[in-house]
Amino acid sequence: MATQVRIQPMKVRFLPQGPLNASLAQLDQSTGLRSRGPGVRVSQDAPILNNNMIDCIEIFFDQVTSVTAKVDYQIVGHCNQLHSTIFVPAGTGLRCLTLQLDGPGRAEIKDVKVNGSSIRHLIYLSWTQKNLSRVQPCTAIWETDQVWCLPFGTPISWWIDCVLSQIPQHCLGQDLSQDWDIWYPDKLELPDTFPTLVRDFFNKDFGFTARHKHTDHRLGLPMQQLLIDSAELKPLASKSMQLWQQGDFDHVILKQFDQDQYNQRDHTAWVAEQWQICKLLVWNHAAGCAVPTVPTELFPEFFSWITKFSHVHHAQINFLQPGSYIAPHRDFGKRNIEDPTIPAGCSQCYIPLQWVTGSYLKLAAAGIIGQDSRAWVINNDEFTHSVVNNSQHTRSVLIVRADMQYNKHLLKETT
Repeated sequence: MATQVRIQPMKVRFLPQGPLNASLAQLDQSTGLRSRGPGVRVSQDAPILNNNMIDCIEIFFDQVTSVTAKVDYQIVGHCNQLHSTIFVPAGTGLRCLTLQLDGPGRAEIKDVKVNGSSIRHLIYLSWTQKNLSRVQPCTAIWETDQVWCLPFGTPISWWIDCVLSQIPQHCLGQDLSQDWDIWYPDKLELPDTFPTLVRDFFNKDFGFTARHKHTDHRLGLPMQQLLIDSAELKPLASKSMQLWQQGDFDHVILKQFDQDQYNQRDHTAWVAEQWQICKLLVWNHAAGCAVPTVPTELFPEFFSWITKFSHVHHAQINFLQPGSYIAPHRDFGKRNIEDPTIPAGCSQCYIPLQWVTGSYLKLAAAGIIGQDSRAWVINNDEFTHSVVNNSQHTRSVLIVRADMQYNKHLLKETT
């Protein structure tokens, strides 16, 4: 069974309003808090984390309302003052502050400061979420089942550069969802059976992705959902797994040479046989098209199904054994220049066959695939990605590389 480890949030107390120039000793005496440095105080029973390093988040409201605050989806306190201060374990990179009303009322967020730095001009990146409905920009919550979400990053100097390098400042304050496709990556905590490199890649984020909808950028998207039901491929899923378990694919199993060698050279825990592929279609330069590498009668349902695609370059089944991983990497790179027949950009279709809980693929600065069995097309050329199988069962996926400019009928458009 997949295991996960989560860090518990710090215990929090809110500071009473008082003179900003009060000495630490005076504050300690009046509040019963223990000093950790200028402007930083934590409760006596709070755990000591990260060499006493904590982040201070100040939230300014228009009126007094009781609100539950979370950082990275962990409860960190309850705000009930016009100016509420919370302390959380120090972090770097992309994070998320969420607020939710504790009862009937309304709360408008006027400003947020992180470690003394205001991010008021970036507050319009926030949105209010209710079920699947999102209002953006939105700096208020007025229903108890709404959640206000504000992505932010630490240090703030990095976050400002990260945002403004993708979204022009004059666009902030507008309804970003009308003109921009934005992806914020998810965090996933893995057990220490995986290398530190892989655990950090899944649990730490240092960017997000924004693309303007009114430009021709489809190839540059990190991912798009496919209008494909993986249940259509049940015969392929069951038969391919049966043959693979019996060892009947030995004559066609190939390993992705460069990535396989990288894993073996730099990651001693890696076992090459844990990641194997079965080629179904490969590009034939002489024929100018993809041709089968296995008898078509072996998988008749697949070769009938694949005709819904146009301009296919190759297709294969990837098997990843329990406890295995594929280290962070990008695919093809220069090979798109060396071999122009390989479709560029967002063109790698990723269709689950035997999907198991605990199997994930993460695209840096974009998101994680694996919470369900939906099919996606991903941009494995431009986005660093990694795969893990944190389960006790073998995972298999169908990979189809195709030029999606000719397969738009298979794409679910972003909204």
